[in-house]
Amino acid sequence: MIGKVGRNDPCPCGSGRKYKKCCMEKNQRISLESAGEEPRLTREGEDEFEGWEKEDRDGGSSLDEVLAGEDAGEIESPAAPEDIMNTHGRVFFPTPDPNLPKLPAGEQSLVDQWCEESEPLFRNMQVDPLIAHILSFLESQPKLFVHLGLEFEMLFEIGAELGRRREWSRYAELLRRIRRECPEMYQRSFAYYEWDLIVETLAEGREEPLSEYFSFFHQYPDSQPDYAGRVADLLAWVGRQEELLAFIRPIAYPIWHSPDIGSGWFLIRWLVVEKYLPFLEGEADLDRASRDVFVALQQMKIGGRVAQNRDEVRHHLQACRQTPEFVEAEKLRSKSELVQHYIDINWNFSAYLHRRRGFPWVRSFFLAYELHQYWMAKLSHGKPKDIFWLKERTLDSYIARNCRELFYIEGVSMAALLEAAWHFADYLTEHFRLPPEERDHFHAVCQNLFRRCLKGMDSTDPLQRLRPPGFVL
Repeated sequence: MIGKVGRNDPCPCGSGRKYKKCCMEKNQRISLESAGEEPRLTREGEDEFEGWEKEDRDGGSSLDEVLAGEDAGEIESPAAPEDIMNTHGRVFFPTPDPNLPKLPAGEQSLVDQWCEESEPLFRNMQVDPLIAHILSFLESQPKLFVHLGLEFEMLFEIGAELGRRREWSRYAELLRRIRRECPEMYQRSFAYYEWDLIVETLAEGREEPLSEYFSFFHQYPDSQPDYAGRVADLLAWVGRQEELLAFIRPIAYPIWHSPDIGSGWFLIRWLVVEKYLPFLEGEADLDRASRDVFVALQQMKIGGRVAQNRDEVRHHLQACRQTPEFVEAEKLRSKSELVQHYIDINWNFSAYLHRRRGFPWVRSFFLAYELHQYWMAKLSHGKPKDIFWLKERTLDSYIARNCRELFYIEGVSMAALLEAAWHFADYLTEHFRLPPEERDHFHAVCQNLFRRCLKGMDSTDPLQRLRPPGFVL
């Protein structure tokens, strides 16, 4: 059973890699897949609140359990919308070739000798002599270097150790050299390393374009969907709008149509956002804008994940321009009414973050989307006293169950949620829905949760050295 596999155990798929560096994130994404979809309204007769009179409650895991290394149990997710069938048939895309030619005995002996010499260095994690040993073989035997198989475990562990030492730039330098001089090895586990280099490039403020590290994702579009999603989330979180869209465009449809991926909404949703972007500033005529956006959405041919008519598009654009009326919990009769209210507020809150906080649209949408997912995950908790769930205990439980990678807090999703909650408290205060003293208390709650989460993150997490512009925590 996959839930019993340890982070450092051999992966059950038989690849020879550790579970954490192979199928762990894929298995987690399968569990989280429904949480990545924008919910549609439920069918008539099926949307009444079950147990509407029950008190709202929190249960399950907490951050204290995560920080103690305990299992959080099943991932909590909102209900998945109806599946979209792949009408384009079974499609296959290229993947890195895992096979290497058999070496002559003499050359294989050189590889075996290197591995034997490196084994004690690796076992005791003597990073300095180990890196020197790697580079020496790269320089003396460049054609044999790929046969060392460093991409399956050794490079990962070197990165983790250098992360613990806070020597991330040194690890990035090693990766860049291997990428440049032995791309055949690099591409076999490219997603992990491109992720590290994108993070380090952002953290260092290097002038080199991030697109340099998109090429393998584009060449093998559906081979690493988990890391493609992580890169997209990272770029959205730091507000790199043009680079996000440049990264997404060549891979969104292959991932959407891949027979091996349950749903590609986590990427293609950004192409949906792109259709709205030219009309979000409030200058275009609403009727014309809604028509143009609707036509563009229909041309995407992705079915029920997008607005189904011009009126729905117009409603989205109108919500960006005019704050919807806030609805009290006792006046909501069904889940569908609450979901629609969440959607309306989500659009308006995105516009608030863009206009009042100066965030790029993709950063605004990403923060609002993370908050929306938090709300949707709470729909099964009975009648809400506070429909926006601005409570420490609820946030604590949600982060422990959803913003994590097995034993670690996942920094980007955690920080984005807490940022969004912080700004949403300001949003409610500006609209006279939350007293200033309660807002200030909730800000302190968000800061406290953030400080606690920092203790539960992996040494290689981007939040260890990266903050987006306008970060408040």
